[in-house]
Amino acid sequence: VKSFGLDQGNADCDDAELRATHVAPYLPALAEGVLTVMVSYSSLNGVKCHASRALVTGLLKEELGFRGVVVSDYNAVQQCGDSYSAAVCKVVNAGVDIVMTAGGLFGDLTWRRQLEELEAAVGRGDVPAERVDDAVRRVLRVKVACGLLRRAAASTPAGGDAAAAASRCPLFDAAVPPMGDAACVGCEAHRAAARRAVAKSCVLLVNEGGLLPLPAGEGGRPAAELLVTGIAADSLGRQCGGWSLEWQGCEGNAFTTGTTIADAIRAVQPGARLVSGR
Repeated sequence: VKSFGLDQGNADCDDAELRATHVAPYLPALAEGVLTVMVSYSSLNGVKCHASRALVTGLLKEELGFRGVVVSDYNAVQQCGDSYSAAVCKVVNAGVDIVMTAGGLFGDLTWRRQLEELEAAVGRGDVPAERVDDAVRRVLRVKVACGLLRRAAASTPAGGDAAAAASRCPLFDAAVPPMGDAACVGCEAHRAAARRAVAKSCVLLVNEGGLLPLPAGEGGRPAAELLVTGIAADSLGRQCGGWSLEWQGCEGNAFTTGTTIADAIRAVQPGARLVSGR
């Protein structure tokens, strides 16, 4: 769990301690084929991890054989140089494949300027084109592994059918709408998957004293009075959380569609009381 001011520091240690204390816990994940690694804001012996080719490329990619994507932490690139141009060069040359930027929300390193700086760096020879090719290759490799890349419907030969195309290319699935299709966003299949994820990740409480299930009332609904409270109880913005509708979540229900916790409880217990506030 991160806390501002406590999410970065400097580790002074030799190679043996680095491997025994800081690298060893991640080896099982690498052995299981993890696809993405995020670099820490922290420094090792005074060198920012994001700017350390020895760590990102030498140790992670070459020695440990990591073939996935290395992504920067939020706005971390700005910490790695006196200018944005120098910072982008250091981070990309160190081996970071995707740079996470606030898009201009904080500072002025927008995604567009970031691309311009990188393109200029490649043109000057400060960043080898091969390094960019490697980053792109890794991103595509991860997308393929996650099933995000499929042959376009246009790949089906004239007069052919989807089944034949699927037999030739396992990434082709005519049943899934093309990426970018609005039908993919918020469709019933996605909502069903979201419900399954929520059901499997709910926090369970010990059922002491036979409290649950709640006694049935009229129409099979619970007869007990329920109290619903908390700032997120009736707010889709809060329920979606950070890195979704906004960076740290937002208030209200006007930004998307869905079911709030309060609405869901009212559906099974119309008499539930909602208390606003913290």
